[in-house]
Amino acid sequence: MLLTHEKSDWCCVRRSGQPSDHPIRANSLKDMLKAQSKFGSLMNSNVQLAPSDFESKRLKKNGTLPVLFAAEWCPFCRRFIPIFNSVLAEKGISGGSADLSDLENPLWEEFGIEVVPTVMIFKEGELVYRKDGVLGRGLPDNAMDEVVLKLRAGKTAVS
Repeated sequence: MLLTHEKSDWCCVRRSGQPSDHPIRANSLKDMLKAQSKFGSLMNSNVQLAPSDFESKRLKKNGTLPVLFAAEWCPFCRRFIPIFNSVLAEKGISGGSADLSDLENPLWEEFGIEVVPTVMIFKEGELVYRKDGVLGRGLPDNAMDEVVLKLRAGKTAVS
């Protein structure tokens, strides 16, 4: 299966199948390297999760943890990561992050992620809440309000 992704100002999606006909808007190499460096430092402010931290759609950690799935090539992720981090820090909530920059990362398939950024909440390893990014928009700034409400309410149904 050939996997492609689109990098542009309007799209952060992983697709299976044939390469896309949509143009890929590439930044200069200098801008891309700067963004990657910034992305890495932003993602490092959370518990870094790897595919080995998950098994059969479960997180192998106890407690409740909101997890941000993001990719360095996604402009919407780069915009949303500081929002995710600052809201969690402000509320005193620990968070996790999974870097999906590699299109071969098995978490894309395991959780059926099509658009990044995506936020999921795991409680005692079980997925209890999910907020997917929207194609061409990512996640709105106020998405974290809903995440915090779900965390505080202890909701246990995936929505």
